[in-house]
Amino acid sequence: MVEAWVVIEGKLDVLISGAGLVKGEVGDVIQANSERWHHATCEPNAGSCTRLAMTPRLKEGQVHYMQLDAQGGN
Repeated sequence: MVEAWVVIEGKLDVLISGAGLVKGEVGDVIQANSERWHHATCEPNAGSCTRLAMTPRLKEGQVHYMQLDAQGGN
């Protein structure tokens, strides 16, 4: 499934398989295409950030492809 984020506050970094590191600022929309692993965090040394995540549920059995942060992350 596709997942998208709207950057509400601060600066967001999203690592997306096949696309690399995508950077966003307030008002930007970042999208991870279907079946792409991704990991979203605040940009290092830029303070806090807030994002609105959108994940459609169009069919039964969809999987959320997120990469877990071994150190707890944000």
